[in-house]
Parts: sequence; C-alpha cells; structure tokens
Amino acid sequence: MVRHVYSDMTSESLSWWDDLGFVFAKRRIMVWWLHPRMVYMDRLEALATEQCAAEYPKGQDNWLAHSTPIHRAVQGGRRKRTVGHRMGSISERYRQYFDHLQATQDALSQQDHGWSIGASLRSEVLGWCQGVNLVVPMEVRCEDDLRPLRELVECYLRGDRSALTGFPAYTFANWQKDQEQRRRKRGAAEDGHTEKN
Repeated sequence: MVRHVYSDMTSESLSWWDDLGFVFAKRRIMVWWLHPRMVYMDRLEALATEQCAAEYPKGQDNWLAHSTPIHRAVQGGRRKRTVGHRMGSISERYRQYFDHLQATQDALSQQDHGWSIGASLRSEVLGWCQGVNLVVPMEVRCEDDLRPLRELVECYLRGDRSALTGFPAYTFANWQKDQEQRRRKRGAAEDGHTEKN
C-alpha cells in the first residue's frame, strides 16, 4: 500500500518521511519511515519551542480557539451540517511569537548540537496491524524506492538483526550539506520564477 504521490519529486529532491503497507506472513505490516534529517529537524523544532516557551502568548489571545463553523445544507432537506471551520486572522502577538520561533530555529540549525542519529527500527503490535517505526538514511523519490525499505523490514521481521548495520549516522555535517542543497534548489526555483515574469 502506497499512500503518497511522487509527481513533484526529482532526482535531486530530499525525502523526509513516508508510509508503506504490505502483508508479511499473513500479517498486515505498516511501516512509518523517517529519514534521519527529519529526526534532526524535529529535534531542532523541539529545542526552539523549548527556548521560546516563555514567550508563547497565553490567556484569551488563543486564535485557535476562535473559529466560525462552515455549514452546508444536507442533500434533500433543510438541515445543515458542519463541514469545517474558518479560522480568524492570527493576532499580532502570535505572529511575533511564530516569527521569533522561526528565527530561533534558523539560528539553532546553524549550530552543531552533537547529535548523531543512527538507523533504528522499533516494532509494535497494534489492534489493526504490526507497526514498524523505521529511521534509515535512504531517499524515497518514487514507488520503486520503497522496495529497499520493504526488504529491510522483511529481513528484520525474519530475525536478521544485522539488517540495520552499515548505515552511517546522520550528523551536523550531513545537515549542513542538506541545507545547502535546499538553498540551491530554492535559488534555482526563484530564478526560474523571475525569468517567467
């Protein structure tokens, strides 16, 4: 089972996470895969949120709590049902907080925190499947790229605990390289947009 569409991916795209489902030994297996760069980004976001916690707007200024229901008429009747909620505009206090949070995260992303993220696999039996949380440095840019992930999980489920050995740890040097690639891609996209205008 493949849930994602890869039409926007190129051979240079960085992948972050994906889901994969298949049947193995008459069991439904769901794989929730993260690239180590996603784990690294999650850690940066958590660290930035922690550092900015004191500045989080509290009190009545909770813009998430104030929404207007969107109603649509039920077919064949006068009744209406709620189909969504329209959020109000974000307050200036929240805008300043999120700007500061983003600036803090950008600053933290330029610092080496000594993180080393290795390949890992954690499996758990759920009511509807066997769930596998997988962290491994592979790129998934199309459906064919999911095959090695499936094979890796199948090896592990067969009892091969060496399936994760040989993958390099993801460090600050890898993060810097990925960020440089993202900057180049953004710059190329902006240049293309300028030429079209």
